Amino acid sequence: MEDNVFRGLTDKFGKTGMKIMRSLELEGNDRAILNGYLDLIEELSRRIAALNKQIKALVKEDEISSYLKSVPGFGDLLGLLLRYEIDDIERFASAKKLCSYVGIVPSTYSSGGKTWHGRITKEGNKWLRWAVIEAVHGAIITSPSLRRYYNSVKQRRGDKAATIALARKLLEIIYHVWKEKRPYYEKELAYTV
Repeated sequence: MEDNVFRGLTDKFGKTGMKIMRSLELEGNDRAILNGYLDLIEELSRRIAALNKQIKALVKEDEISSYLKSVPGFGDLLGLLLRYEIDDIERFASAKKLCSYVGIVPSTYSSGGKTWHGRITKEGNKWLRWAVIEAVHGAIITSPSLRRYYNSVKQRRGDKAATIALARKLLEIIYHVWKEKRPYYEKELAYTV
């Protein structure tokens, strides 16, 4: 297979890429094997599209999920994951308690009257922690004020600490958006950062 067949093609597994792969001249079992893989990719793509449609329908039906998806970095899937993993925001007296539940608070060690803060505890809900950390990357891209916050922490404390700090900030935003039952508005961040 020549490398230049796909030159300039952004998605090798999109419609054009699949068409090119189906038209390649291959010998013996290679054609059958490639067709099997291409059929599998098409079937999985159909299933993913059907699941995405179901997720969108669930988000449309659920008011809270719609609010959560307005937070930068959170789309339909991550918003729905938050909705079902947290279940009832009234369980948490504050945003700090929610952060603790998710497991993105620093561990503390104390001895002889001195206290040290270490890495995050990771004792909370691993799915929520994963979702919020994933959302950080999207929030950096889509929100100028969250990007500024991330960069200011990154300059002082490094990339990993900035990621965790922004994850905590996102959880604070989520807590207030959910508690107040309203969508997130970027201009309001000036008061919380």
